[in-house]
Amino acid sequence: MDTLDGIPGTQPVGWASSEDWTKHRALLTRLYEEFTLKKVKEIMEDDLGFKATENMYKKRFKQWNARKYNEESEMKAIVRKRAERAKVGKDSAFKVRGRDVDIQEVSRYWERKGIPVDEVVTRRAMSPTPEAVKCFTPLQSPLRTPEVLATTERILVTLQNYIRGSFDAGKWRHPRGAESLSLYYDQCNLARYLFNCNRCLEAWQALNSAFACINTILRAEHVDTFRSILHTSMMFQISKPEIGFAMLRQVSAMAEVVLGSSHPLKFVCTWLASLGQKNKDLYQDISSISLQKAAECFEQILGPTHAETICCGLFLIRDMKADIDLKIKERKLRQLLRDCETSLSELTNWTFLVRRDLALNLYMQRNFVLAREEFQCLLSRLPSSDRSSLKADSLYYSAFCQYELGDTQGAVATLRKTIDLVLSGHLESEHGTKCMLMLTLENWLSELGEFDSAAQLQETRLKLQDSMRVEYL
Repeated sequence: MDTLDGIPGTQPVGWASSEDWTKHRALLTRLYEEFTLKKVKEIMEDDLGFKATENMYKKRFKQWNARKYNEESEMKAIVRKRAERAKVGKDSAFKVRGRDVDIQEVSRYWERKGIPVDEVVTRRAMSPTPEAVKCFTPLQSPLRTPEVLATTERILVTLQNYIRGSFDAGKWRHPRGAESLSLYYDQCNLARYLFNCNRCLEAWQALNSAFACINTILRAEHVDTFRSILHTSMMFQISKPEIGFAMLRQVSAMAEVVLGSSHPLKFVCTWLASLGQKNKDLYQDISSISLQKAAECFEQILGPTHAETICCGLFLIRDMKADIDLKIKERKLRQLLRDCETSLSELTNWTFLVRRDLALNLYMQRNFVLAREEFQCLLSRLPSSDRSSLKADSLYYSAFCQYELGDTQGAVATLRKTIDLVLSGHLESEHGTKCMLMLTLENWLSELGEFDSAAQLQETRLKLQDSMRVEYL
């Protein structure tokens, strides 16, 4: 039984239960490695409503044998071992309990304690290196460090100049080409979905249609062009990274033809594609930094509550590395949602979009009940006459939540409603979405044994895909 501040027999009312502790154990352990106990408590209480005292946390972490990432004995061993090896010309890398150590974090650890690193080295103690600390000579990076730094710096400076220059020249005051960008994204998203369903021929046809949009997109020079191109490239990083890099190379080649050989978009896409081919992890890191730089530029030029600034923040969260804990992404989305509701309104489109991404995050965590509640909350705030992709997305994932919760007939009915909503629109950019919805329903109907209905739907979907096929070459 949980007790309040260790007092036996005291059952906290409204505080975290044993089930809550078990449910959040992985997240709590990870946060404890990175933050102070006070900060962990603050994050859990503010973002998840997880209420517990510091003594409760200490008790749980002791039970779980959870340890701080920055143990003093380990930090001492790292700086001393590194100094020893540096004397004989050896580079050093470290792992603590299997986790890579950032040397800068070690330096900051001693700075917080007010002790110079040199002083730690001179206070040599005859003690063995802790078992948790592993030291090794780092493998040479596929890219030389100076080259990595130089390329990163070139990308960020060029991107900043591109954004500021486009605003100064008035190119983005009255943006054009939003429809082409939507079509490009729609076809890329459809291609990714088809690849995941092992429908490779159909996926390549969708990519062919996406590539056919690049010329129009570049000529329009829309404010979202770079962000959308980078985002669509990153969406393939888990399953088909080579496709994402090919897209960047194609954009670079077309930009040289359409915009000129010295256009910044051409250079940025070339450098990113080159980095990606050599080191995929590095590509993701620099892509995220590039999005962060874009967000900073938009905030400086347009202000923190402008739609483009908020959009950059949303894309940053969407494109965080796949191995980032979904709970951390959820915390960032909840903060962004609070910012939107405070600075804008609960009923603006950008607030709706952030809420949609939060609900989708909950779905990815397999918290289907809470995810469906969020989607239903969003749907209740949209006008009944609304026929936007936002409404379609919310219905679509509500159907998935129903399906995962065992309400298959309800899920099929909701998905049919979604398809009817999307089919009633006439935007070419939504054709890929229509095909995705139909393919999902086909699969569900087949699983339910309704093969005739599935076959009829497939025939309709293939006709639609044929109608939207565009020959790129």
